[in-house]
Amino acid sequence: MIPQLIWFALAFIGLGINIVQHGKPKTGKHDAWTQVCALVIGAVILYYGGFFNPLLNR
Repeated sequence: MIPQLIWFALAFIGLGINIVQHGKPKTGKHDAWTQVCALVIGAVILYYGGFFNPLLNR
């Protein structure tokens, strides 16, 4: 269960950073919506791969 909680923490830290930086220039621009989409896609892949089973099957 620890790896799953670490993944959630890192995912939300990354999302928070992108929300704060949204619209500010970098090489392109920061885009919070791109981060949200990437986070959802990654979470769905991990879900169907069974990564979250320890959290869901208590």
